[in-house]
Amino acid sequence: MNANDDRPEKKSQPTKLVELAQALGITLFQTPDKQAFAVVERDGHRENWSLRSSTFENYLSQAFYAQFATVPTKQAVKDAIGVLEGQALFDSPEEEAHLRVAGDELAVYVDLANDAWEVVEIRPDGWDVRPECPVRFRRSDGVTALPYPERSGTLEELTEFLNLDSDGDRVLILSWLLGALNPRGPYPILVLNGEQGSAKSTTQNILRSLIDPSATPLRCEPTSQRDLVIAARNSWVLSFDNCSYVSESLSDSLCRIATGSGFTTRRLYTNDEETHFRAKRPTILNGIPELATRSDLLSRSILVTLPSIPAHKRRAEQTFWHRFEKARPRILGALFDTVSLALRQLPQVDVVSLPRLADFARWVIAAEPALGEPGVFALAYEASQAKGRAIALDSTPITEPIRFLVDQQDGMEGTAAEWLEAVRRLLENEPVLLRGLPKTPRGMGDAMRRIKPDLEAEGYVIDFEREAGGTRRRLIRIWPRGRGDERCGGDGPLPVVDPDGTPVLLDDGSPLVSVSQDQSMIDSQG
Repeated sequence: MNANDDRPEKKSQPTKLVELAQALGITLFQTPDKQAFAVVERDGHRENWSLRSSTFENYLSQAFYAQFATVPTKQAVKDAIGVLEGQALFDSPEEEAHLRVAGDELAVYVDLANDAWEVVEIRPDGWDVRPECPVRFRRSDGVTALPYPERSGTLEELTEFLNLDSDGDRVLILSWLLGALNPRGPYPILVLNGEQGSAKSTTQNILRSLIDPSATPLRCEPTSQRDLVIAARNSWVLSFDNCSYVSESLSDSLCRIATGSGFTTRRLYTNDEETHFRAKRPTILNGIPELATRSDLLSRSILVTLPSIPAHKRRAEQTFWHRFEKARPRILGALFDTVSLALRQLPQVDVVSLPRLADFARWVIAAEPALGEPGVFALAYEASQAKGRAIALDSTPITEPIRFLVDQQDGMEGTAAEWLEAVRRLLENEPVLLRGLPKTPRGMGDAMRRIKPDLEAEGYVIDFEREAGGTRRRLIRIWPRGRGDERCGGDGPLPVVDPDGTPVLLDDGSPLVSVSQDQSMIDSQG
């Protein structure tokens, strides 16, 4: 018999770390997107940490040193966390880990992000600060605390700190704030424009500080979808400052983040695993130029132009922020009062015709008594949408030629290639505009589809369909609304004329013709 068999088994550091986590009462859960979390009891409250976070790694290392008076190796900590992650993903319940705002139509919860992990519970009958809530929140690095809300404030107090040009802009700003506290979204993108010295960044900083304050409240625009996803993982409000340009790729990504979409990216560059992330986030952009120019982004945006501040109205920054910090708890309490009103009124909201982002509109309409007279939101929101439609149409060189071709012939039809050729002929003496045209018929068709809702809002009807018969060409028909349900036909081309009736001639002296216009239809219109 070996005398050494009676000695206790020596445990490895990873084993001790796993057992220590169990002894500390740490419980585990997984999120729907397969992220592993630990629930840690500290100072009489619970905190939720990602197992992959440096916070949890440091906590486990410190607890090991306190227990065994020795420092665990980095590899031991990594191995132990790997075991705990396996337990979370295969043996633990699934729960959502929310960021800053959570809830449903019965209650909204806002994480104050303070050291006590307190939350505000907002109900139809009011709100309270609570140490616990039925949902789990997570926090990322850089998140800072909201102040304790006070009950003595009004929303009007906020407008004293905002540089706005009209009451409609006031309603739009307050609507965006209220929308950002709706846990289910969708969230319109707030686009702040203005000259230098119009307090765009200040306004953006104020708005974020009331919803999701951060150690870095403003950042530059993301250069890739991956950067946007990382920002969305770590912040409830996405806040991009001093932007000069929104690329087509970023525009599409912002549309998805406003209404909710899934994003997929590589987990590690050393393997082929993917990580999946689904999110909706309130977003703010500011810049001097018009940042949103594509129709799909503009239809999801709230546009506010800030006026320049005269020198005699400027205030010292230190004094300004001191006054705002004193008012912030009261303004926050007023926001929570208004969210409570929205929860109370929402079941009774019945609107026949809702705009884009209908759920956002219903949420704000439910809170409209706190904003002003009935209908004040609808007027302000439609004005913003109309401004967006005008920007979308002005941002593409195909708009004016299409209007001209359709208006002077009272309707027109053709394939995307024929439309592109007709527009090219009209712009042949405008080299700058010519360079901005789509390069292919497919590009032309896509561009026309993109501006379709904006042209229809101006009073045109646009129809995309295949031609009957053997050729089955894909035709695009446009005509002014009010001509009944008649369609452009195909009795041959007509000459394009200037508004004074003079035919438009090409370089070779031949007339510029419209694409397949029905002469009998024109005659019938007088």
